[in-house]
Amino acid sequence: MISYIVAIQYRYFKYQLLLMTIAVMLQRSPIVRIASLLERALKTPVSRIIQLATATFAASSSINALSGATTFTSNPSSPTTANVGETFNLVFAVTGSPSAVKSWEVLGEVPPGLSIPGLNGSTLNSKVGSLTGTPTTAGTYNLTVQAFGSTNRRGDTDKKRYPISISVTGEVAPPETVFSATPSTSTTGTVGTEISQTFSISGLSARSWKISGAIPQGLTITGPNNESIQGTTLNAVSGRISGTPTNAGAFNFSLQAYDQENLAGITDGKTHSLSMTINEAPPPETVFTATPSNNTVGTVGSQFAQTFFISGLEAASWKVLGSIPPGLTITGSSEETMQGTILNASSGVLSGIPSTEGVYDLTVQAYDQSNLAGTTDDKSHSLQIIINPPAALPDIVLTPSHTVVDTLARAQFFVKGNNYNSIQWLRNGVEITAAQSDTFIIEYAIAEDEGYYQARLSNESGSTLSAQAVLTIDDAATSQLVNVSTRGYVGPGEEVLIPGFVFGGTKSKTFLIRAAGPALASQGVGTPLADPVITLYKGQNPLIRNDDWNDQFDSAAIEQAFASTGAFAFEPNSKDAAFLVTLGPGLYTAIASSADSSTGIALVEVYELP
Repeated sequence: MISYIVAIQYRYFKYQLLLMTIAVMLQRSPIVRIASLLERALKTPVSRIIQLATATFAASSSINALSGATTFTSNPSSPTTANVGETFNLVFAVTGSPSAVKSWEVLGEVPPGLSIPGLNGSTLNSKVGSLTGTPTTAGTYNLTVQAFGSTNRRGDTDKKRYPISISVTGEVAPPETVFSATPSTSTTGTVGTEISQTFSISGLSARSWKISGAIPQGLTITGPNNESIQGTTLNAVSGRISGTPTNAGAFNFSLQAYDQENLAGITDGKTHSLSMTINEAPPPETVFTATPSNNTVGTVGSQFAQTFFISGLEAASWKVLGSIPPGLTITGSSEETMQGTILNASSGVLSGIPSTEGVYDLTVQAYDQSNLAGTTDDKSHSLQIIINPPAALPDIVLTPSHTVVDTLARAQFFVKGNNYNSIQWLRNGVEITAAQSDTFIIEYAIAEDEGYYQARLSNESGSTLSAQAVLTIDDAATSQLVNVSTRGYVGPGEEVLIPGFVFGGTKSKTFLIRAAGPALASQGVGTPLADPVITLYKGQNPLIRNDDWNDQFDSAAIEQAFASTGAFAFEPNSKDAAFLVTLGPGLYTAIASSADSSTGIALVEVYELP
């Protein structure tokens, strides 16, 4: 019986020893587990021993896969060092585990410039982790990592946090950059003229700019996509200073570029300077015009008007200085009135009736805004107004003569005067329509035309009436008829022909008086006068004058008179002179002269019309 029991125990012991050996070889578990397995084997049947060994092996392969002899490694080993601006790479892993790591939990501060590829928050789904990049900031940075057997930090863990310490030393060397500005870093502009200056930098991927200094009024700083400046910060890759400056001066400002927005990240460590010189706008090129002129003459008691305006500047106001003649006022083109020395108008009118003689000087200056604001041509334009004393009344030096003619004969009156502006003929004190010249002619007089005739000569000071000349129609009146013909040499100056004639009686007569020059060529004269002029005088007073016969309003009647008197004809448009005139009895002188100071033979003829 004792021997049987020993045999059974020995047999069980062999199975136990076999299982323990398998467990030790496959798992290399700690001795505590081996002792536990042995204790259980001594108390368990063979079948349970085999089941227990199988279960123990399975548990040891999963639950405790990251337990036991695991080793955390990093290359380079922690703690380690890195240099600012130099490439850095660290790899970390767990070794000694029969099952692969599937994820990590990463806590702590990653050095700026480095990153852990695949890290999402604090989770890294990877068997092996790494820190890589180029550190940018010096300092000591500490991290801890923990490994897991499944993704997303699930599954087995050795419950250990492995430290990684990196000491970053040194500073980032500023990048080599080239700052450029277009058209240049020193730009010149003009008030009122648009200006633009762009700036950029190469060698640095700029994302923001710090801008300090004074920017000309009227200009703004924007980015290439119209980004606007916020305070002193422009978040853009480059910039543009543009607009229309409103004030002159010298403006200096500085810029510094950064590779991140809001002045963060790397900078080239340089302050780049820009300057702008804004000059005053030159005065516009203008032309000042006054009508009738800058120097205008007026007369006391007579209406006066002088306008002024400017081109090259859209005038909106004028500064008026100086002395305005009493009786005159300055208004605008739309009746605007002066306010002190200011006329808010595009142009001006100086007008009225002057009351005081004298010389008055004014200066005016134009501005393109009301109340003397805005741009000016920077010029003072002069006006001078000369006001003369009241004009003397017209002076009549030749009064009309009494005239007696046959029925349907030509009646003609003459008047000569000085210092007059207009003439008006009257019959029996009533103005005659369209009778405003110094000669009044009735081509075919009839009894109803009898009466007394006067000429009224007028100027600014008033009028003077001539003596009355009576027109009488008398078919029975008689007079002495006169025909005169004189030929001779005519030259320049006083080298003239002067035939005179006289006729008596009481009746007026109509005469054809002419001076032939070019027409004498057809009469066999070798050197005729090229351009004669004929003038009729009564005493010292000229009555009528003609240069070219065909230019007169009654040239057809003159041509008929040639035929009726038997005078040889003149060529149409020739330079010969002739006129018809009705005269009262008396002594007359016809003077032939040269119109162009040339010399030659002329013929003066006086014919009484039948």
